[in-house]
Amino acid sequence: SAASWVEETQSWEFQVVGAVFDPVKVKMRKKLMVRLLRRFMKVPASELDCEIFRERISPFTANALKGRVLRIRVGSLELELERKSKRNGHFLASFSLSQDEVDLLVEEGAITNRVLYYELVLGDLDERRISGRVHLLRPRGQSVISDVDDTVKVTNVGNRIELLKNTFLREFSAVDGMSALFRGWGRAGADFHFVSASPWQLINPLSCLMEKADFPFGTFHLRVF
Repeated sequence: SAASWVEETQSWEFQVVGAVFDPVKVKMRKKLMVRLLRRFMKVPASELDCEIFRERISPFTANALKGRVLRIRVGSLELELERKSKRNGHFLASFSLSQDEVDLLVEEGAITNRVLYYELVLGDLDERRISGRVHLLRPRGQSVISDVDDTVKVTNVGNRIELLKNTFLREFSAVDGMSALFRGWGRAGADFHFVSASPWQLINPLSCLMEKADFPFGTFHLRVF
């Protein structure tokens, strides 16, 4: 997500966006969504018995968790998000930091190249690390707003069967030449915002693709599905 400088309050306004869900194990063959996907993709049931499909479908079949209070850790600061997760598990919370607090986080290494990194505060016995990042956008500058499907990621939107197979059965792959083009714009000082009709449940494989293909960091804006 993004943060912006607010002149009136002389502070940085941050947004933290996410979803809380329980990725319970389901009997895939009994799920209507899975049966419909298999029918649309025209593949045998055996093709769904793979790690890629299980990972991709898991966020779609998970249980959303409502009313959860979240805390994040940013460097030496610990902040409670003022909004609980909604019925669909999603939350969007805002908080402000002064320039002095931002300068301190830069010294601590929590902000690097205008990107703030934070972690979810979990229980003492929970060893998971769930993290996110917020991009500090300068009051003046240049932004590149880009589509994702068939712009930076090979999707084949014009062919429904191929679109579904590329989404649920195959490793994501980048469009040739686009990573180098985006890096050139990044060296010229641009910020990036990736906008897609793809559902938010694909954020993890999308992030992995962008990192693997060496695209510059940017904010993601995906559809709530």
